Amino acid sequence: MVIAPLSGSLADRFGSRWLASSGLAFACLGLFWLSRLDTDSTVGEIVGCLALTGLDQGLFQTPNTRALMNVARATSGGRPRA
Repeated sequence: MVIAPLSGSLADRFGSRWLASSGLAFACLGLFWLSRLDTDSTVGEIVGCLALTGLDQGLFQTPNTRALMNVARATSGGRPRA
């Protein structure tokens, strides 16, 4: 909710390719850190990993949706527009 509007304006300015790729890479890093948690992990570690993963998903989703919508063919009533 916090990062998505910012990543949308950054995607409009710089394009979606690197922004979506870096967002997904950092989300994978956050998920890896989540997989390393155990029963001795603190609440701060858990919240930090979840916050990182959530922020990075916001960084990924908006530029990815922008790229998909730019590629999609415009249709009206099931028929392609001229």
